Amino acid sequence: NFGATSSLDHHISTGKFANQVVGLANASSPSDTSSPYGFLRAPWNLNPSPYVSRYHKNCGENPGSMYSWPTCMNHWALTFKKKTWYDWIWDVSYSPHGPVHVWVGGMGGD
Repeated sequence: NFGATSSLDHHISTGKFANQVVGLANASSPSDTSSPYGFLRAPWNLNPSPYVSRYHKNCGENPGSMYSWPTCMNHWALTFKKKTWYDWIWDVSYSPHGPVHVWVGGMGGD
């Protein structure tokens, strides 16, 4: 259990991971990947918070209303039904891969 998430600033506020801070990248090392805010996050992550964050809405919507949790059939179809790399790579970003990000940590923003 990650613990409860603060609805005000979206950081984990209780439990084992409460107030967990994200490390800073080493600015003197060009090989270190970081967010625009210097945190050890993906370069496209625009979260300015120094804390591990979890969002439970995506543009004001509950993820369950937009994305379903991937099923075994989603994985099977992706593995055995796609005939080309193009078809596979196009579909993997939607289901089963994409919704997991929204369900596990959200995409940010209310």
